[in-house]
Amino acid sequence: MEPYKTFEYKGYTAEISQDILSDGPREWDNFGTMVCFHSRYNLGDACDYKNPDEFVYSLAIQYFNEDTVDNDFSHDLGATEFIDKYLDKLDRHIFILPLYLYDHSGLTMNTGGFSCPWDSGQVGWIYKEKSEIRKEWKKKRISPGLRKQVLHWLEGEVENYDQYLRGEVYGYNITHGEEDLDSCWGFYGDPEEYMIPEIKSIIDSYVNQRAGR
Repeated sequence: MEPYKTFEYKGYTAEISQDILSDGPREWDNFGTMVCFHSRYNLGDACDYKNPDEFVYSLAIQYFNEDTVDNDFSHDLGATEFIDKYLDKLDRHIFILPLYLYDHSGLTMNTGGFSCPWDSGQVGWIYKEKSEIRKEWKKKRISPGLRKQVLHWLEGEVENYDQYLRGEVYGYNITHGEEDLDSCWGFYGDPEEYMIPEIKSIIDSYVNQRAGR
């Protein structure tokens, strides 16, 4: 595979390449839980739910009357109506954002949806239970500021996962002549924005070391 970018700086050569061996951000210790359903791709976190309504049922049964939820799930409501009804009720108990996938010459994901109705659609949700927030932050109530921060973190995890799906994960290797000096992998996002300044800073350190500074 051809490098994404190769450049010279102060007599050193830096090569930036796509990181094709990255495990992916859902292998990290994540803040939210990402539940996805797709017939062809394994997306998000591993789960045992067979379909979206079963996932929503598993949350609803924790917070609402068991008999009522069972009746709605088994008899009274269709799958879509059940999901819509209980997601609306669950908003009091969980932070939850929809996940949309665009599948056309590659995959990309967001929480707001895509303009193309043929190659995109909702594939799941990312969520965090409010009881966990109150416990972790030792709060009796969740302030508007904390709510905004939680949603920001959830959206950030989706952004990282989207970068992974699009192959925007990179690494670098720095050489001086025939000598391999430094390498690091697992950088997400635009390498032009943050990797190049970091690489130049590392090279500056090598230059200063060789000069005895």
